[in-house]
Amino acid sequence: MEKLSYTLKDKTLNGLGNLIRLLPTGTVFIYQFLNPILTNNGHCTIINKYLSGILIALCGLSCGFSCFTDSYTDNGARPIMA
Repeated sequence: MEKLSYTLKDKTLNGLGNLIRLLPTGTVFIYQFLNPILTNNGHCTIINKYLSGILIALCGLSCGFSCFTDSYTDNGARPIMA
């Protein structure tokens, strides 16, 4: 029974990781997770402002890139639309 729950948990986390990687909402999730860390919870110094700007630029590029690459290939090299 424990082996079954481990594989179910592993499959769930693997599927969640794939979803975060493929969808632009994953980029929003990463932004919401990293923004408080990089901005010192709103108490910004100059380095925090630069880090926040870099984060916004990277997230914007990621969203733009993922909008144009919404398909991937499976093990049989067949294109799959996400």
